[in-house]
Amino acid sequence: ARMTWCASGEVRSSGYRVAGGWSVPVAVPLALPGETAPTTYWRIGAGIDMSGALQVVANTRYDLRAVRGVAGVWEPVSVIRSFNSTTPLNPYLAVGVNGHAVMAWLEPAIAGYQLWVAYHDGAVWSPPVILEEDTGLVMGNPPSSPWIQIALDNTGAAVLVWERIGQDVRAGRYRAGVWETTVLTTTGTAPHLATNANGDVRVAWDAGSGEVWSRHFSGAQSWSAPVQLTDRTRLDTPIINIPLVELAPDGK
Repeated sequence: ARMTWCASGEVRSSGYRVAGGWSVPVAVPLALPGETAPTTYWRIGAGIDMSGALQVVANTRYDLRAVRGVAGVWEPVSVIRSFNSTTPLNPYLAVGVNGHAVMAWLEPAIAGYQLWVAYHDGAVWSPPVILEEDTGLVMGNPPSSPWIQIALDNTGAAVLVWERIGQDVRAGRYRAGVWETTVLTTTGTAPHLATNANGDVRVAWDAGSGEVWSRHFSGAQSWSAPVQLTDRTRLDTPIINIPLVELAPDGK
């Protein structure tokens, strides 16, 4: 296990082993070459792969940056995206078992918000791209919105799901170096994403009036048609706030 946090203007991390407990915290070297003044990290994300390599991302006032530690050695800091006046919101990070990673975040635009995403192939970060540019994207209070979720399988294929509040639920799939987007539903809210190491993926959402619907795919398949999972007539109180879904190794 690994815990990472901000303290006194720096990012620190500690590892846990059953035999020895928590290790002495160490500073994560996120400063760029030549930076001497303390940097404020507004939000961080961290994840570990199967080998124990640690990927850390941080949101400063001027950029999004990342650094990876492998076997106790820190690689050079990567700047994912630089900013002049726009401040990114909510960088979300997911790390796969083989070291692949995806980071997604929101950026304020002239009218609304943009959803950006960057992919790490286990060695380097790709240039970030815009997945969604719309005034309705995660409106209301984007810094606290929980409706951006990311998952990777053991091949590095990635899925990202997000909600455009009051409009629809959408998904992005990263395969063979390309992002594809799909509208999963035009009537849903509160999506929940689940995946397993075999590439099985399922998304469930609240369709209102006590109804929960779902779509899925496996491997290179296309998304299935929507399937209704609950019958509103059988619920004493037809209200479901946040449906949750999990997948077993066999896809069930």
